[in-house]
Amino acid sequence: MATFVAGVLLKELREKQGLTMKDVSEGICSISTLSRIEKGRQNPYHLIFARLMTRLGHNPKKFYFSVTSKEEFEFITDMRKIDKLIFDREFVEAESLLLPIEENKRARNSTVNAWADSKPEETDEQSVARLELQLIWTARAIIDFNLKKNFDEVEEILLKAIKLTIPFFQEDRIENYLLSTEEATIINWLGGVYYCLGNANKAIEVLYALKENIDRHNTSDFEKANVYGSLLHNLSKYLGLEKRHKEAIELSELGLLICRKTKMFRSAPYLMTNKAYSLFYLGQKELCKELLTNAYGTLCVHGEYKVAELLKTYVSQDLNIEI
Repeated sequence: MATFVAGVLLKELREKQGLTMKDVSEGICSISTLSRIEKGRQNPYHLIFARLMTRLGHNPKKFYFSVTSKEEFEFITDMRKIDKLIFDREFVEAESLLLPIEENKRARNSTVNAWADSKPEETDEQSVARLELQLIWTARAIIDFNLKKNFDEVEEILLKAIKLTIPFFQEDRIENYLLSTEEATIINWLGGVYYCLGNANKAIEVLYALKENIDRHNTSDFEKANVYGSLLHNLSKYLGLEKRHKEAIELSELGLLICRKTKMFRSAPYLMTNKAYSLFYLGQKELCKELLTNAYGTLCVHGEYKVAELLKTYVSQDLNIEI
């Protein structure tokens, strides 16, 4: 693997995209911090570097890994365990691991509030505290969403989380924000919450705006693999449920194309299912059955046996199709 100086890399990527230091650092760290990092006068905290890189559309793990303290290392390690449990849909286990982290980080609220109330420019430690808090709140919202807790409270958590890095966040400006992977993830889940709260039009509007944002910016395959597949899965699902089947099929196919291009297939069976659902209601039942069979097999290959059996039961009972 090639060796990179973090500051040089950030500066090259930023200037290549024609972005100012304010564009990239806003909501993540101070401009002066980014300036010191780019000039090689300061080693960045891991969370600050990672967030700057994803906002630039690149995978930080490919270039750099460093932590500045034992506490930071332990936090990153624990959050990666939670991310893995969420990825594996083990939400109860994820919550049990998140609870002590939430308890230990209660002071982060006061740290962030103290910065907001008393200083025109936050310290690096306060920036890290804010980014940690955003990760904690996002994990909490995702867990509560999937455990079907109070969706109004989940919406509140997600809005608080996004405003930690985009303080004046407005949904009608989603297309124009320079988003990190974490911020795009929050907006993606926000769309899902709106749908569960019965506001289908708002959910679809928010997700289309996020799609436009990703399409518009110079987004790498890393960003598309991390966010785009999940986004297109959600958007095609809600469009299908709203009987907008042609749109649902088009977006499902786009998502499958991204899966093949990036060789990351986690979203593929869900996109196949969404496409099959819409094909069924358009009268193409044979193609629908073929796609559902492929989706079932892909879930099994990925070890998602519970989801595979749920899919099998659903299509048998609701669509009268045996796979």
